[in-house]
Amino acid sequence: MIGITFLPIPTFAAGYDICSDPDIAKDHVACADTETGKDKTQTNLANRVSTILNTVYLVVGILAVIFIVYAGIRYVTAVGQADKVKLAQKQLTYAIVGLIVALMAFAITRFVVARI
Repeated sequence: MIGITFLPIPTFAAGYDICSDPDIAKDHVACADTETGKDKTQTNLANRVSTILNTVYLVVGILAVIFIVYAGIRYVTAVGQADKVKLAQKQLTYAIVGLIVALMAFAITRFVVARI
């Protein structure tokens, strides 16, 4: 019977976030990020933007790889026809340039979001 008194008691108010109320959050010490001194709502916004951008870059990267494979298949199946080879090479070039642009955009936005 004594062991039962030491069990944790569940609370149902755990979903309330005091920092979500802007009137309380601006004066409340717990709402400031102790490491950076930034407001947690600002950090939360940066995390959301970062998550959305990472998802977009993942989709763009997957599409670029799919287009590279598609252009490679078109190049292999061109069977020496000059116009088809030229078209496949152009598609491959554009897909690789697209992938490089996506990687550079990822690096730049990751740098900027990390500074927010």
